[in-house]
Amino acid sequence: MKNYQVTAALLLMCAFVCTLSAQAAQSPRPKPAAMNDSELMQLFSGTGDNIGGCGTAYISALRERGLPAPELARADADSIYVFHTADGNFQIEYTITGTVAVDPTDLDLSGVPDYVEQVGASFERSWATEVDSLGFAAPDLGGGRYHVSLRYNGSLFGYLREAFGWPGGTTIVVHRDMRLFCPAEPESELQACATNLLLATIAHEFKHAVQFAAGWNLFLSTEWNELDATWIEDLVYDDSNDYYRYLELPLSTFNSPTRSVLVGYYERCTWHHFLSENYGSGFLVDLEQRIGANPYLAVQRHYPLIAAGRSIDWNELWGDYTVANYLSATRAVPGMGFEEAADYPLSVVEVLPEIPTDSSIAASLEEMAMRFYEFDSAGSGTNGRVQVSFSGNAAMAWTVRVVFQRAGLTEVVDVSVVAGEGTATPPHKIEDFDRVSILVGNAQVPLGAAAGAGGYTLDVGVRAVPVDEGTIGGLKGRFRRGR
Repeated sequence: MKNYQVTAALLLMCAFVCTLSAQAAQSPRPKPAAMNDSELMQLFSGTGDNIGGCGTAYISALRERGLPAPELARADADSIYVFHTADGNFQIEYTITGTVAVDPTDLDLSGVPDYVEQVGASFERSWATEVDSLGFAAPDLGGGRYHVSLRYNGSLFGYLREAFGWPGGTTIVVHRDMRLFCPAEPESELQACATNLLLATIAHEFKHAVQFAAGWNLFLSTEWNELDATWIEDLVYDDSNDYYRYLELPLSTFNSPTRSVLVGYYERCTWHHFLSENYGSGFLVDLEQRIGANPYLAVQRHYPLIAAGRSIDWNELWGDYTVANYLSATRAVPGMGFEEAADYPLSVVEVLPEIPTDSSIAASLEEMAMRFYEFDSAGSGTNGRVQVSFSGNAAMAWTVRVVFQRAGLTEVVDVSVVAGEGTATPPHKIEDFDRVSILVGNAQVPLGAAAGAGGYTLDVGVRAVPVDEGTIGGLKGRFRRGR
């Protein structure tokens, strides 16, 4: 049995116990540009609060400002040891004395601390999944081993920094003791929390090494680097679910659907979950290669080009993404939207007056964003069909979907929008459903670092149908569509 399989077994023992347990990193961290030199240095010094998360963007900011990476200066130990992983890709540097010492516990009497062996096994599992299985770029080791250091006692889980001349061109630093990020855990769950954070961190940081190997400029498009690395955590360790806590942050797609995907860091990772779950991880391998070949092109501009190359209609893709985000938590439907939708936050909606009151709405929406409208109540003997009329800025790429839900049945209807105009009366009787919603999406891709917005009007009414018309029922499938 390979070492990384042992790590997977350890993970199963702590699955979900500590998904939301680490009190650090529950709030959005400030962006590096908003921090002064002293604040940046404190993150790595071990003198500040343990805020958790990835420090790659912050170490990049130190480099840009000509400031040193302070963890090397804190390695005040008597001896430094190096552990070589059995699968041959990594060497782990650590110490068992001094202020950056790892827990020396060695239950298997191998002569190497269990924590160090676990780190090595997790890095090998990350390589096996991200490179060997999924096909992302492999760091060029040149016959050597990738360097990992555990000589770090700062305020973050870990980080990657460039190391020219070293195997892979980068090195990864991981915190010596993840238990420090689980202060609120009872003793019985402390180790499970620490293991969960450790495994997610290693998968995340190694993805940064993979990005660098593919030619990504890690000093540009930090948001996309972090979004991508947070997504991969769930593929390497499906049961860790550490990313769930980021979905609770204010700028997640669930809490701020009207903000562009360009906004946010970790909390927007479900964009890549959607792409990989619906179009395969190959879609994101294509993205990696395109970014490597064009590192100065705004990342979001690659997505529709990849879709076109795979004969995928971009607007339809974005419309499906709006549906996936809407069908979360109590609205989740097995086989529709995200695989883990039932465990995600409930998406924010805007409430429309009770059917059959007519509604007329004027609003604007950012590029690569969405807005969800939900009627205050539906059904209640309303013998009619919902009628939707949409008119939007023709310079934008609009999607409109109508969602009908009742116990055991969810129907999704496309409203065809051409040159910003679309009208539809879905053939569903309102009284047959408990919930009726309208999802508006703006699939327009921003050209640069900031998203624009487009205006639209949405008119909603009810169209009467004959009293004796039959009710709908028995339809199944992923996204049933009608006109």
